[in-house]
Amino acid sequence: MLGSRSLFADNDLALEGENRRVPPSALPPRYLAELTGKLEALEAVLARSEFAKHFEDLKIQIKVPYEVMRERNLILTTVPENSAASIYATRKDGRYTYLNHEMEVLCNVVREQVLGKTDFEVFSGRSLSSGEPTTSRL
Repeated sequence: MLGSRSLFADNDLALEGENRRVPPSALPPRYLAELTGKLEALEAVLARSEFAKHFEDLKIQIKVPYEVMRERNLILTTVPENSAASIYATRKDGRYTYLNHEMEVLCNVVREQVLGKTDFEVFSGRSLSSGEPTTSRL
């Protein structure tokens, strides 16, 4: 900190409160080096604070949509999971993307083993009525 007098007080180049500018070439080298170091340190602090402010702004911009998506996902999974209906979802290619508990019970399957598979991959070789593998061959 500069205190009540500026860095130049020893050589009477400037005193605090004076409004005159001293060109860098008129400064003694040791003061110029000290000023340059302090200026770089100040710029580093300002850069960090600007970065920190920008980072906080980005966190807020990301957090709000994330919270909305998390809440929607919670609703979209909680309602079907607690429903008495058997619910499933598949992609256009027929691969399962969602299966609720009632669907697992109805089809006698485990969700982790079904997700990403088609009906043929899940149920081939099984009798759909009993849920057990078929033993008869054609």
